[in-house]
Amino acid sequence: MNLNDLTIATDNLNQPRLLNHWQWLLPAQVEILLVTKTADCFLLEPETGHILFLDTNDGELEHIAADFDEFRAVLADPEFITDYFSLLVMAPLLETQLPDNAVFALATPPVLGGSYDTDELTPVDIYQYFDEMGALWQKLSQIEIPDDAADEPGLPSDSNNDSQKSE
Repeated sequence: MNLNDLTIATDNLNQPRLLNHWQWLLPAQVEILLVTKTADCFLLEPETGHILFLDTNDGELEHIAADFDEFRAVLADPEFITDYFSLLVMAPLLETQLPDNAVFALATPPVLGGSYDTDELTPVDIYQYFDEMGALWQKLSQIEIPDDAADEPGLPSDSNNDSQKSE
């Protein structure tokens, strides 16, 4: 097995179109390096040389490596490959051919109650998926959740929990 078994071809992807609905999360300029078969991206930030990971299921952008040498090193780590390329979920589908510009996506995203199981993966158009997930996560990122949930009546405060733990 190699990276080609876990990624899709990116040569003919329209990168600006693909990342359009993720601009709210991304640096001003990025280039797609790899797209996993489960629709996540490794991106290069040309100004800094940093390698980033766009997790479309979780709506997160993560710094992976400071440069290509460090990126090559993490790509040699089996645990990294298992985690970032969704190997456990993808393994049963490795031999399945995807149409051009398609990825495997969950029928219902986990954030909306779906489960991250192989049986839930279905081939979808990559542009449609990136548009829908980018728009979903942008809307979700705008929801403000108050920090004062522990101040609600009937809920124990953190100080009560701490004192109970030390007894």
